[in-house]
Amino acid sequence: METSKLKICDCTIRDGGLVNDSRFFPETVRQVYKAAASAGIDIIELGYKNSRELLGNDQYGPWRFCDEEVLRKVVSGIETKMKIAVMQDAHKARARDLLPRKKSVIDIVRIATYVRDLDKAVHLANTATDKGYTTFINIMAISHVRDDDLIRALEKIRSETRMAGCYIVDSFGSFYPRHIDHYMKLFREHLGDTDIGIHCHNQQQLAFSNTLRAAEKGALYLDASLYGLGRAAGNCPLELLVGSLDKPGMDIRPLLDVIGQHILPLKQTIDWGYSIPHMLTGLLNLHPKDGIRQMNLREDHSEKYAFGNFFGSISGIDHMAAPALINIFEKGNQIMKSDVSFSSGLVSSSNKTDARMRLFCFPYAGGGASVYRQWEKCLPDQVDVCAVQPPGRENRISETLISDLHELVEALFRSLTPFLDLPFIFFGHSTGALVAFEFVRELRRRGMPLPVHLIVSGSRPPHVPEPTPLHHLPEKEFIQGLRCFSGTPEVVLQNEEIMQFYLPILRADLALEETYVHGKAPALDLPVSAFGGSLDSEVPGSVMEAWGEHTTGPFNCETITGGHFFIRTEQDLFLKSVSDILNNYLEGIDEPVSISARTA
Repeated sequence: METSKLKICDCTIRDGGLVNDSRFFPETVRQVYKAAASAGIDIIELGYKNSRELLGNDQYGPWRFCDEEVLRKVVSGIETKMKIAVMQDAHKARARDLLPRKKSVIDIVRIATYVRDLDKAVHLANTATDKGYTTFINIMAISHVRDDDLIRALEKIRSETRMAGCYIVDSFGSFYPRHIDHYMKLFREHLGDTDIGIHCHNQQQLAFSNTLRAAEKGALYLDASLYGLGRAAGNCPLELLVGSLDKPGMDIRPLLDVIGQHILPLKQTIDWGYSIPHMLTGLLNLHPKDGIRQMNLREDHSEKYAFGNFFGSISGIDHMAAPALINIFEKGNQIMKSDVSFSSGLVSSSNKTDARMRLFCFPYAGGGASVYRQWEKCLPDQVDVCAVQPPGRENRISETLISDLHELVEALFRSLTPFLDLPFIFFGHSTGALVAFEFVRELRRRGMPLPVHLIVSGSRPPHVPEPTPLHHLPEKEFIQGLRCFSGTPEVVLQNEEIMQFYLPILRADLALEETYVHGKAPALDLPVSAFGGSLDSEVPGSVMEAWGEHTTGPFNCETITGGHFFIRTEQDLFLKSVSDILNNYLEGIDEPVSISARTA
């Protein structure tokens, strides 16, 4: 590794602004700038250049907008060759907010983007280049993106921009060195001569080693921040990076001084750094907001340090989270021991005698009834949450797995129909959405009571075939495909014993979805609500909209922040929307009544 060619970028103020809404005192920013210049840092990113029109003026401090007069006051009188950078979020910035380079103190513009917003990022990058700036594109959340989608994005960047470099961003602190190797190879192959940068988050305390690994593999631009300042667990510590690299012209001492005098005092008002909740979100490849929410609980809150409960709530498959629990797999009837089982095909978290409505929940591929065990306490009291349990898992572990959707509907039919005596709603996520849909059609065919509402999420509509099936792939390729969904924790994917147990369940469930053929029939005559994740590259919002073709009743499509498993990562927000739907019906129910089947 030839360290003289490396370019070190100090992101302290920009990334730290995610912790305090970019409300740093100007003197703090000036001292950080001065220390970085004295230390021989190549680039300093002083904040965001986002749009006040899109964000408003009240919520954020000046470093979210980086007005020229604010920047000039900070840097004036300090002689340095260090370049000044700002970041624009592709979905929060306007190209017109940048002055021509000759009229600005800014040298570099970095565009942060998700793959889904790449068109906006390309426009911003090309506009900045045309105005005379050096530009970079930082691709966020790539651990939630399929390689083929990422390759298309890289080739678009290569062919349609004139940027100086492109960054690998470990948005959720989930990378291990092998991931760095993988993405460095991918970026090199599809970006040509474009330089590569690395920006790592520190949820698993691997940001420093992963940054060095990327440099060894050819990354030239290395991001870091003073004392790792940044959202949640923070970033690669700048002082550690500078101290470890024998890069000519760098001096660690100014960094140590500014940390002691200006960065550590920030700990009195804002929090960042290693914690168990942040570690767990990194381990599970999840957005850090759940960990932040956990850390922000009051000290006297009963769940503040209940880390096992927290892990279960964000993983959704807590019974499969560690090798020590393999015995629970083998004794599947113990997994749901806290629940009341209506029958072999239905598990309810409580047998409510005063329920006025039931919500039947169909699990996603690989999941079981336990993924919905926490929902009851988040939904209206008079709703009985009934989690559907397919065979071959949890308390039905001894039964044969079913890989045909219509066969599964038939198998579940006998178990569920006795509990359609109250008004009810069907909900299904991903594979579960297709099962719920076909179950409604089967009820209609048999003249049985129908749900008053169908809620689906994270699933392609019935008429849209799966473009990239996984169930038939060899084990290595199959597991890599699972990583793209970010639904199975890395600790599970890496454990051979657990995966030998879990793989048949996943293959059967994915085969159920991927081999499903939509049979033509009249559209449903009932309200349908569809929910999609804003970061879900598997089922983007435009695909979820097509669910509207399957009903003649009211249809609504809503986007929730998050990836494919937003029902876990954004559970509170999602269940609020579900509660609103349930309450609309509860208000009109006086006595339990059955809903008669509608004729097509």
